[in-house]
Amino acid sequence: LGVNFASTVRSTLTAAWDDGVLTADEYLGTDHTAWADTAADARWASLAALEAKADEVVGGLRRAAPDLAETADSCFSRQHALCCRYSAGASLDRHADNPNGENKRWLTLVYYAQSEWVEADGGCLRLYREERRVSDGGNGGSGNVPDDMTDDPVLDVAPLGDRLVIFFSDLRSPHEVLKANAPRYAITLWYREEDPPLACV
Repeated sequence: LGVNFASTVRSTLTAAWDDGVLTADEYLGTDHTAWADTAADARWASLAALEAKADEVVGGLRRAAPDLAETADSCFSRQHALCCRYSAGASLDRHADNPNGENKRWLTLVYYAQSEWVEADGGCLRLYREERRVSDGGNGGSGNVPDDMTDDPVLDVAPLGDRLVIFFSDLRSPHEVLKANAPRYAITLWYREEDPPLACV
């Protein structure tokens, strides 16, 4: 979307931080966050262009690779944007956004709104290999344990301004946010796979 747009998003997030709108949530990690309803709250109006572009990208993915979805006739809805600010020292432990399929999240999109970034600033997104499950033979086959071969990181993604990162929300894309050493701004969007009828993205 361009560096000027990233600057606008960053200004929106900075204002939300200064106004105390971004708050800590222990469940979400050590960052500060707020859900943004761009249609109902003028504070977040600048994010509408990001949502529209994200819808366009996801729609293109579906047309180009329909087999990515669980079922061909599934519809996809987008959750409100999650606005995030990581202060120095903040991080997010390794996890998957939809580890057991219950929240229906299919794709995760993360947009970074940094003005500048150098390696010393930290805050990279670390992606791991797909987290497969193997039967726990010592438990009578009644449980699952993680495959030990999934502990190796695959990629560290720097939070460069105007960068959009897309990955599966389920166990195919376990990830964490490494400790930030400088403020880090990002917007996260989730697309959920829903049963029709529903307005499709």
